[in-house]
Amino acid sequence: MEFQFTRSSRKHRIGRGSAKAALVAAGTPELLDDGKLKWVGTDERDRELEIVGVPIEAEDLVLIIYVMPTTFQTGVTDD
Repeated sequence: MEFQFTRSSRKHRIGRGSAKAALVAAGTPELLDDGKLKWVGTDERDRELEIVGVPIEAEDLVLIIYVMPTTFQTGVTDD
């Protein structure tokens, strides 16, 4: 399976090499309700990344649309 990255997937300035390392470390992706695939894995710099891709089965391709460090996620507070 091949991975292609959209320009918007680089919004958080995570390189393709780091994202690919996290994909390998994550193993099998989680299938989301909308058909997208989600991985959570650690890259070579020990950052945990959340990666979301859209499978394009006709071309044996996954279009990576979202790469973000999990430390950037909001909504979790310790109040």
